[in-house]
Amino acid sequence: MMTHSMMNKAAYKLLAICLPVLIVLTGCSAFKAHSVQDGQPQASITVQDQDGQILLQQDFSFDDGCTVADALLFAAQQADVPVARSGVGAAVYITSINGLAAFDYGAQSGWVYYVNDVFADVGCGGCTVQNGDEILWKYVTEYVDGGETQ
Repeated sequence: MMTHSMMNKAAYKLLAICLPVLIVLTGCSAFKAHSVQDGQPQASITVQDQDGQILLQQDFSFDDGCTVADALLFAAQQADVPVARSGVGAAVYITSINGLAAFDYGAQSGWVYYVNDVFADVGCGGCTVQNGDEILWKYVTEYVDGGETQ
């Protein structure tokens, strides 16, 4: 027979499992990026693997406050390209795109992004998209300052 204390512990465990799932499911449907619409600001996003092959490329419209993370998640969903991330808000970190994950090619490999050909020095959740921005995500096999490979 379960005691009241045991039932509370079980309820907390269930909540600990279900709450993150609910947050992910509800958060994924409310992108600030969306299909191109006349009269709204527009930008573009491209994702390249370690060989420079384009994994996805898309133009999109967006609402105020749209971040580079929002844009990537929207474009990836539209192209059916899986994206894994960690962190929240300005601290979002993209860990994998289309199965290509950080550290797959060594300790300094992973995803970096550029806005208008300038390496971004802020997390993708903290960089807001502006009208006309060209966002490029690249997988680098050896990270150095500026995101370039050696």
